[in-house]
Amino acid sequence: KNDEQLARAPGLGCTNEYDDFDCAADDSTDENSMFLEEDNFLIQKVDRHNDLNIADEDDIYMRTARKTMLRHGTPLDMRHIRNAARYSHYASGIYNIYPDALLATGQLIGGKSGVYHPTQPGKEGHCNSKDGISLFSCFRLTDFGFSETALVYGAFANDTRATPYCILVDERARSVIVSIRGTATLEDMVSDLQWDSVEMERVGELCGFEGKDKYAHRGMLTKSKWIYNDLTKQKILA
Repeated sequence: KNDEQLARAPGLGCTNEYDDFDCAADDSTDENSMFLEEDNFLIQKVDRHNDLNIADEDDIYMRTARKTMLRHGTPLDMRHIRNAARYSHYASGIYNIYPDALLATGQLIGGKSGVYHPTQPGKEGHCNSKDGISLFSCFRLTDFGFSETALVYGAFANDTRATPYCILVDERARSVIVSIRGTATLEDMVSDLQWDSVEMERVGELCGFEGKDKYAHRGMLTKSKWIYNDLTKQKILA
């Protein structure tokens, strides 16, 4: 049974699902080393003659090891790579691409540091209709190669508390993405320099997790609180 499982293990052959990748068998995998791969570990089948430390009488034994690299012949790893490529655009778009595009189309209220909120309750706008919210009427990322992704909210104010972020709905990946901008301004640097730790007990009580004896970077926690409060106020994900 183990041999059958190993023979079917991902990483030992090619699948049509990832034709745009070179998914030939990994040259580093020889007949004495086969793998059952999971998300963050693998079970390796090893010939005992290649391991002088093995004390078992059998010629073959199983060894669990941590995965330290992605394998190009493994569907699970290929999915991780594809997701990384897809979501990296959302991570970079929040810096300038999205606010500039919204500003150019006249949909950003308050200038480049303003707000895009077409789904606001009671507001007649791009995403509202008598039947509810239509994602197809929200700002689509078609011009950036993501026609199945809608930007449904964006807040681009920036100071030592407020942090630009946006919410996207990726219909293809069936995902809701909260993209938060990283360090880009002097105000962000001031937050970065507030590196003393703050206990999370009070935050945990408010947000529903055990925060006692858990600590966070003060500047990052302040920014996170602002985003949490804004999400709660706007009821975007409610």
